[in-house]
Amino acid sequence: MIHTEGIDQLISGQWPELRKRAQNEENPDNLIAILEEIDDLLFIIEMRIAGRSRPMGATETNSRSLSGN
Repeated sequence: MIHTEGIDQLISGQWPELRKRAQNEENPDNLIAILEEIDDLLFIIEMRIAGRSRPMGATETNSRSLSGN
């Protein structure tokens, strides 16, 4: 079973704040910056989920390829 405490904290903590900021933002440049933050958050969540669902060796290999080594 995948432990999701850290992921749950990201979703319940950061997501509502980013969503509220995006809903209330009228400046297109600021909205783009908020959307980039949302994209970063989704990437972090995706990587954490992927890392927990793969065998240790596969995760180790993928993290090396992401770092460019």
